Amino acid sequence: QPDEKPCFTFEILKTNKTSVSFRVTPLAEEMPYVVMITDKATFETFESIDAFIADDLAWFDQVAMNMGITLEDYLATCLTTGIKEGSAEGLTPNTEYYLYAYHITASGEVVSDFEYKEFKTAALGTSDTTFEVSVSDISYNKATVNVVPSSATATYFVNIMSEERLADFGEGDEAYINHLVALRDYYLGMNATAEQMIANLCFAGEKSLSVDDLKAGTKHYAYAIGVDNDFLPNTKAFVFEFETPTADSSELTFDCNITERYYDHVDGTVTPSNNEETYICSIQTAESLTWYQSDEEFIQTLIDDLEWWYGGVESALRTGVTGLSTLGGLSPETEYVVVCFGYDETPTTELFTFPFTTTEASGNPAD
Repeated sequence: QPDEKPCFTFEILKTNKTSVSFRVTPLAEEMPYVVMITDKATFETFESIDAFIADDLAWFDQVAMNMGITLEDYLATCLTTGIKEGSAEGLTPNTEYYLYAYHITASGEVVSDFEYKEFKTAALGTSDTTFEVSVSDISYNKATVNVVPSSATATYFVNIMSEERLADFGEGDEAYINHLVALRDYYLGMNATAEQMIANLCFAGEKSLSVDDLKAGTKHYAYAIGVDNDFLPNTKAFVFEFETPTADSSELTFDCNITERYYDHVDGTVTPSNNEETYICSIQTAESLTWYQSDEEFIQTLIDDLEWWYGGVESALRTGVTGLSTLGGLSPETEYVVVCFGYDETPTTELFTFPFTTTEASGNPAD
């Protein structure tokens, strides 16, 4: 039967925006118990306290199974007796929580009432800093976000997210705040301090930040949001919406015909569907193409390499038929891929590929 007298005394020692410290004193000091924290909104989704406790017990079972140990062995690591002083980090600001406890045996049998104390984390601070956000140099997977804050000393976080990715963090203005809080929790879990996060992830003053991993033909949001000394948001997000162009804006297509293979080159041609549009064509090892997570990443890397080595892509642009024998210097018995894509200040087609393998070397290499 449930005890008439409360089994536990709860004391909330300190709360701030993302943490709480507490003390729990059991009436029966020798009886093991579990003490945990849940947000009030989650608790209220359960039909009853019994259903909530059953969910706890199922979670204990799952963790023990994942660890490859018995429930009894797992509970031995997390049950406590006597007075418990503890703390919890990574809480959500301005949110109601329950600090709760119940007695449970080493075998997982609940032997007391569920008891709790409600507390609320502090609200986020506010700053009157504003940000002027713009985006320039937009290509199919690349853009530069430019931020001008109203205060030169304000600390802020700047980012670009796709519409699909942003939806993972909620709707409207809350999504930007939720993302920043989730990012903070992630780095706290990596034992980073707020000071380290600010030093490595934030800026002050005017800033231009280039991003080169965007998805073609996709709506994106560039935004800046002020942060406080705890790496928590203290302003709303100031947002600039834009869309990357598609990488298939042209109807240009390619046909590849290899007529003869040798150990160090091949004879053949690449023929575009028209002779007016410009394109880039090269031969890459098949293995090298596996280094990239997408065709877009490969295309951008090739463009970046051309800009680095030659100061631009102009010398690599082609029109009309390309003879493959001019693209020599290959290795024997190696898998290669002919790669082509339209280009007019930005890629205009998807990546075209045509695989082949060079022959073995024969004869005297000195001849």
